[in-house]
Amino acid sequence: MPQQPPIKLWELAGENPLISMSHLVWRVRLLLAYKGQSYKSIPWRFTEKKAIQPFDKVPVMEFRGQQMGESLDISKFLEKEFPEPAVFNTSCQAGNASMDFILSWSNTTFVMAAFPVVLMDIYKHLAKEDLRYYRESKEKMFGSSLEDFSADQPAKLKAFRAMLEPLRHTLQQFRFLGGDKLNYADIAVAGNFLWLKSISETQLLEKEDPVYEWRDRIFKQFEDTINKAHTYPV
Repeated sequence: MPQQPPIKLWELAGENPLISMSHLVWRVRLLLAYKGQSYKSIPWRFTEKKAIQPFDKVPVMEFRGQQMGESLDISKFLEKEFPEPAVFNTSCQAGNASMDFILSWSNTTFVMAAFPVVLMDIYKHLAKEDLRYYRESKEKMFGSSLEDFSADQPAKLKAFRAMLEPLRHTLQQFRFLGGDKLNYADIAVAGNFLWLKSISETQLLEKEDPVYEWRDRIFKQFEDTINKAHTYPV
């Protein structure tokens, strides 16, 4: 019998368990691939709270019997456990302050600009048991129906593209967000784009956009990992 990998990763899954629906989970997936570490994926849904207690959201990772949550904490643990190749404290030309800014920006500004563009795509890919929970929780958060929040898609898409300007500015100077080589800022933003690629066929980027070229290179670098999940060809 083949030996099971020592790492287990609980991932937010859609009705199709191959759809990984969390940008935070995608960051851990990419980092594990970059570190050359295999893992066992465990699909999880919003209504399965008890399965990941004492945590209340994914990703949750188990390594040699130790469980941990929060994508950044997991990522820093993996960096310590598997230090090469490094993704933190890499002395990149863009600077660690730039990485801190991009992480904060990708967790807030990026996600909130993307939500109205892909919200109904997310909804249609959810497991049936999650539909009611998701609608009620998000409508409470947004203060409107899902349909109203995501109305006027052309305007929402235009706003999303405009929001990417900090990335363009960096990528016009450097090959990666980390400078001349990939670091955790690249993994974080790529994880966001893979979340969108997993659930939406919307063409979010124009081909002449520097962000498109960067994203395409990152996707090719992690092609084996991406191909294990359900994604759309965008």
